[in-house]
Amino acid sequence: MMKKIAAGIAVCVFALCSCASSGKVDEYGTVSAPAAEEGQKSEAVSSEENYSDAKIRGGKKSFSEQFFGTEKFEKIDEMTLTLKTTFGNTILRKGYSIYKPHTDMAGFYVLYDTSSYAFFLAKAERNALIRAVDRYFEDFEARRLEKKAKKTERAYGSVVAYEEFGINARMLSNRSKPTVYFGYKFIGKSPYFCIFVPPTENLSKDKGENHADTVIEQRYYFTKAQARALADFLCDDSIDPRYEPETPVKSAVDEYEEAAPAE
Repeated sequence: MMKKIAAGIAVCVFALCSCASSGKVDEYGTVSAPAAEEGQKSEAVSSEENYSDAKIRGGKKSFSEQFFGTEKFEKIDEMTLTLKTTFGNTILRKGYSIYKPHTDMAGFYVLYDTSSYAFFLAKAERNALIRAVDRYFEDFEARRLEKKAKKTERAYGSVVAYEEFGINARMLSNRSKPTVYFGYKFIGKSPYFCIFVPPTENLSKDKGENHADTVIEQRYYFTKAQARALADFLCDDSIDPRYEPETPVKSAVDEYEEAAPAE
């Protein structure tokens, strides 16, 4: 009998550990206050010009960047997020926080359905996401998130983003500049922070018949911990030093005045 009880306890512990390793969801109580207003405009000055071709090229690439393909992006840290597939399933997936060398652009890289996506936000848009995450936390703690409200995935405004996508990390031959929305979405009883990417024109469609005219719809979901980790990574203190080299300090010179010639 004792052996059966011990075995049962072991199974429960294993199940709890498995849940923790796959991303802990956030518990949420009964709504006791009105939901946040939907569709508010972002305070950021967001435009496609923040993703100009000159910026995306980033400047002169080193030999190693070109040889290893890291000029497209640099992987910083492993991360997890939940996404909604085109078949309507929500799945937890591993990804990476990424930085595009020689630019102010950063975001995340993940496999979505059968393609790899590198999602980037420039400086103004990064800060808009951080404000959206802060509002999500405020609404979460104040119980203002409402499960039955419409268009909650657009609750915290919109910005322009930049995406590169393709077969794998070395072959991201497609690109787009979608208008993306920040908000939240309930999955079961848990409200996740959400980045919603509507279908968008593929700007590389003239490169061949294998390029789709439109980029698929994407929905990325983050628990509170995941959303905070993403916001912390995208903050100016994290990204600015990567593309703004420190101003070299000029060493002080010693002044010397020649003596007057002897008479």
